Amino acid sequence: MAPILGEVADFANAGISVARGDYEGAALSMAAMVPFVGNAAGAAKIARSADKAIDAIPLKNNSARKLLMARGATPKQAREVVSSFDGQIYATKGKAGDVFTITETKPGSASGMFVTRGSAGATPAERIQNLALPMSNTARVQGSATLTKPQVLLEGRVASQVGNRGFGPNATGGGWQVVTDAFNGGIRR
Repeated sequence: MAPILGEVADFANAGISVARGDYEGAALSMAAMVPFVGNAAGAAKIARSADKAIDAIPLKNNSARKLLMARGATPKQAREVVSSFDGQIYATKGKAGDVFTITETKPGSASGMFVTRGSAGATPAERIQNLALPMSNTARVQGSATLTKPQVLLEGRVASQVGNRGFGPNATGGGWQVVTDAFNGGIRR
C-alpha cells in the first residue's frame, strides 16, 4: 500500500478498534503508522489475528514479508521465503509442542524453518520434487521438529524452483510447506 494510504488505513482501524472497545488493537494500529516500527506492529497484528482464528488466514505477500522481517529476516531472506510459495500464503496458529516433519540430508543439516505436516513423499526423489529442495538437500532423512513456543506459521503450496541457482530439474514443487519462526528459536529438533 502507498505510504500515506497505509497510515490513513491504520488510523481508521485504530478508530474502529476503540469503538469496539479493543484498545490493544487500537494501540497496534497506531504503532503500525510509525515508520519501521510499523513493520513489527503489523506483524503483531497478524499474530493477534491468527491467535484468534480457528482456520488459516489468507495473507498478502507483503504481510508475510513483514512478519518474516519482524522475526529477524533480512529483506532479501523474506523475499526468498515468500517466493518459495506458489499462490496464496496462509497464517495459521502454531502451539508449543506441535510436531512437524523436517526433510534433510542428515539429522541436523536443515534449519527447521521449512517443515511439513507429515511426509512429503515416500522416496527422497518424491520429497525433492514436492518440496522443490535445493541440490544440497538429498532428502534422505525425515525427522521430527517440535515448536518451542506459540507462533504464527506461514503455510502454502511450494513453488517450482526449476531454473533457479542451486536447484535441479526435479525441484518442481506442488507439496505443502510450513514456515516456522526458526529465526528466534521457535523450533527444536
